[in-house]
Amino acid sequence: MDRLSDLPKDILHRILYFLSQEDAVRTSVLSTSWRYIWCTRPNLDFSDINFKGNKQDFLSTVETTLQQYYDQGLSLEKFRLYLSLLGKDYSHHESMLLLDKWVPLLKVMRVKEFCLSILSDHTPGITDLSSVVFKAEALELLHLNRCSLGKNIPENIPFLRLQVLRLSNVLVENEVFEKLISSCPLLTTMSLDGRKMQHRNRHPDS
Repeated sequence: MDRLSDLPKDILHRILYFLSQEDAVRTSVLSTSWRYIWCTRPNLDFSDINFKGNKQDFLSTVETTLQQYYDQGLSLEKFRLYLSLLGKDYSHHESMLLLDKWVPLLKVMRVKEFCLSILSDHTPGITDLSSVVFKAEALELLHLNRCSLGKNIPENIPFLRLQVLRLSNVLVENEVFEKLISSCPLLTTMSLDGRKMQHRNRHPDS
């Protein structure tokens, strides 16, 4: 008797939730009920560090997976993405355009936790984050690493559910930071690691 095949789908999803993306894919060989269950688990964790393939294959894998979730009308609790935009294997511009495309899909899937880390040799070494990241109303946790919040933050930030905010090596102006914080009425936990504050230079007579 195949006891693994008898487990409810919710239980299988819960088990896969604690596995890495690569290990989740490997479970497809366990039994018939596990064959495609990894394709619908409620969390996705992508890192190009240990990806078996070239950089373009990695981007294509993320693109295809997110589109499949979107097409199936699946919800997503957590999405983590680590991009190493170093050297000539990645086009910085292309990667940012893809991010602009992916985040709206995450918004539709009502992702609750979004973790984004970008290591780039693009001058000045910190990526300007697209404003679409700040339009995901369902977010409860947001973790950004090596990003610039510059002038891309929209006028209205719908972070009414955000409870945890973690900024690591983030470049942000004081006014933008204050605006972000004031848009999170349920914020209970905030972690600032290496945050770099910018002050706008104002004319003495202004």
